[in-house]
This record gives sequence, C-alpha cells and structure tokens, in this order.
Amino acid sequence: MENKEKVESKNSHGANDVILIKEVEKFIDEFKNESDRAVVIIGAAKIDNLLMELLLNKLMPNVSGNDELFDGDSPLSTFSAKINLCYRIGIIDAELTRALHIIRRIRNSFAHEVSGCSLDSGQQKDRIHQLIAPLIKYEKFHQLKEYFFKDKMEYKINFHAIIALISARLQYALYRIERVDESKKISFIPSVYKETTVKKNEK
Repeated sequence: MENKEKVESKNSHGANDVILIKEVEKFIDEFKNESDRAVVIIGAAKIDNLLMELLLNKLMPNVSGNDELFDGDSPLSTFSAKINLCYRIGIIDAELTRALHIIRRIRNSFAHEVSGCSLDSGQQKDRIHQLIAPLIKYEKFHQLKEYFFKDKMEYKINFHAIIALISARLQYALYRIERVDESKKISFIPSVYKETTVKKNEK
C-alpha cells in the first residue's frame, strides 16, 4: 500500500511538472516580444499574483466575502508586503526576496515614468546586473537564455530570463505548498477546562 502511494505521488508530481513547463512556456510566449515597459509590468504582475496565490494556499482560508488581508488597501495588497510575508513565513529564501524587491523597484520606475524608461538605462541596467549576479556561474541559466531568448539584446535576455525563472520557481512552489496546520491553533478555551454544570446564582 505504501509503495502504491509513493508511485501515485511520483506520478502526480510528474504530471504537475509537465503542466508547469507548459504554463511557463505559454507565459514566456506572452511577454518575450513585448516592449521593455510591457515586459516589466506583465512580469511583475505575474510574480505579484503568484505570491498572492502562495499566501492564499498557505494561510487559513478567508471565511468572509471580503478578504481583509488582500483586498483594496489592506495590509497585503502591495507587492512589497507580499514579498516580505512570503519570506517571513518561510515560503521564499533571503536571496529570492532580494531579487523580488529589485524587480519591484524596476517595476515602480517603469510605472512612474511616462516615457524614456528602458532596461538598457543606467539604473535599470545596474539592477539587472544585481539580479543575474548569483546566476551567471550556472550553465542552466545560460541554457535558459539561449533556448527562449537568443534573438534578443543581452540586457533584454537577462531580464526576460530572470522573470521566466522566478515565475517557474514560484509556480513550482504553488504545486507543493501546504496549508498551515490547523491542529496547532491556540483555542480561546484552554484544553484543561472541563465543562461543569453552573448553578444559576453563579452565572
């Protein structure tokens, strides 16, 4: 029975991996031919949404119609807040957190500039260098760039590849994340309390 469960689990993971690859390829096709501004906005929005999905699948479900954590001007409505909470509850590590904040800053620059923003500009180029610095020693990263973005200019290739890689990593985490353990919740009534019959004059 145990071996059967292991095989089923393995098959399930294999199926999820195939779905993941297809989803990532579809997302890459959506943004790889877009302008710098569109790539930044679309890429950041995708990552923002994946972080929210991770948190929704990790935290206790919302029982009301409006989610006071995520909706409107709520505490977790911002990209920054989602990044920080995902780090603080152990969904992402410090290095990925740093990379996400760099992407957030690039997104903010493009969102606030009416024109003239480019991934090849001084500030954005420096940020992209910071993003790829931990990855340039890995052959797999260069293979990713070559396979999907070989016809792009180098500065575009690096940012596109980073967006694709991070999106894939978060999507992968989404398939495997587990909700918080409800059995460890602290109850209002202590477990040592025992129900007793209370006399009327004691109420």
